[in-house]
Amino acid sequence: MLNTGLWSYSGGKDFMTNPRFATAWHVAAQFPPTYISADNADQLLPQSIAFAATLAGLAVRVERPFFPNDYKPEQPHEYRFNSHTDAGGVTLERSIEFLLQLR
Repeated sequence: MLNTGLWSYSGGKDFMTNPRFATAWHVAAQFPPTYISADNADQLLPQSIAFAATLAGLAVRVERPFFPNDYKPEQPHEYRFNSHTDAGGVTLERSIEFLLQLR
């Protein structure tokens, strides 16, 4: 899924060497505070966990409201758009709190 998205943005399968993406692979301690949401049935969960760990290792403030692997019902990538559900509502509240703290 990630490859397909990056192919779409770059216009080719060589996105790792595409000069337009040169800064996309660089994360530094100056990275802004970041909110990452991905959950137990989300196809992007492994990348989200790795990105959050990288940011935390650089002492970047990172909010990561990941639900436990055994959370039911499983939460797909789009769950956060369903604010009427328990999981979607909690994530909406946490994202608003995060944004308010940035003011």
